[in-house]
Amino acid sequence: MLNIKLSLNPAFLTAFLAFLLSFFAFAQKAEAYVDPSTGSYILQLMAGAALTFLFTAKNIIRSIKSRFQKPENKEKNSSSAENELSSKDSLSAD
Repeated sequence: MLNIKLSLNPAFLTAFLAFLLSFFAFAQKAEAYVDPSTGSYILQLMAGAALTFLFTAKNIIRSIKSRFQKPENKEKNSSSAENELSSKDSLSAD
């Protein structure tokens, strides 16, 4: 299993946010044409990214939960299943 440790350096995060803010604050008006199919493509990219994020998050949460759950005792489960079968057999024999 992959062990991924996600840690963000606060200085890097601050610099990145400052870059994003300055990028959008000083943006100039673009005289460009956006094709309608481009909008559809961007929508598909965003939907794919969202679904990928949700699937990955679900798998990460599931793996974290499985680490903290108690392991099931297979012998205990199999013996209880055998007891159920034997009780059903004794009922049908009457």
